[in-house]
Amino acid sequence: MKTCFSFILFLSAFAVSCSRVPEAPIPGEPGYYECSDCMELIRGPFLRVVPSGDGNVSVWHTGTKKCILADISPEWDKISADQGPDILFRGKDGKYGFFDSLNGELIIPPVHRRAWPFNEGLCAVEDNGEVRFLDERGEPVFGNRVFPYYGHPLDYFVFRNGGCPVPDKNLKCGVINKDGKWIIPPEYKDIVYLDDCILALGEGRRIQYGFDGKVTNPFVVDGVCPILFKNKETGLFLYEVEERYGLMDGEGAPLTAALYRGIEPISETLLQAWLADEFSRVILDRKGKIHY
Repeated sequence: MKTCFSFILFLSAFAVSCSRVPEAPIPGEPGYYECSDCMELIRGPFLRVVPSGDGNVSVWHTGTKKCILADISPEWDKISADQGPDILFRGKDGKYGFFDSLNGELIIPPVHRRAWPFNEGLCAVEDNGEVRFLDERGEPVFGNRVFPYYGHPLDYFVFRNGGCPVPDKNLKCGVINKDGKWIIPPEYKDIVYLDDCILALGEGRRIQYGFDGKVTNPFVVDGVCPILFKNKETGLFLYEVEERYGLMDGEGAPLTAALYRGIEPISETLLQAWLADEFSRVILDRKGKIHY
């Protein structure tokens, strides 16, 4: 509920002033009240946000008693990621832009189909399926370089700890730094940022990286269990990565990627593995090789 305040405020610089008197009373009139939750990120001392009906809000200047913006539908969940003054807002036509909540200046006009909060001095915007990054002056960075937008899983293009996950032209995911250079190569199906590391998810594998792009754990799994045949240990193990299974030897080395829906022994030397469709199967030997 934190965004009503900000992005509404400074569209005045964009010449989107109030075209009619909002339903809410103006400052100083009986019945006037402010949207207190909306005021948390307003840095300018003369700006106030008031409800204006139908879930919308309007922004007033208390000095001039003039409405700056009328009946704006705020994006409550898209505030500045680093609590900085650059605030994301949505205009009446649903397009996104940014304003400076400290001095009220428009930074980026509301012309973009999608946008993500500023963080670490950069933000991302999307138009026509292309994502580009802008600085706090609204200027493109990385030499006007663009990245494809495909919704999932990279639906949150925000820099954190010096890096941001993006896809390449082949829709493989990696991480770039603030110079636009790849610090994690674009060869994964998804990138997950955690508080202390980055997880890169590939086909049947999961690798842990540090924020500097160096591998800290090349083999991350969800679980491991021994494979038994007729209630006797085979010396082989089943490991899981995102509900897919692979074969591991007794030393903990993976013999296959975690590509199968399930694996079970059919003899002391052979195993059957279910493919993704859950019907097709292959036969594996003890080294994880497909047996013909």
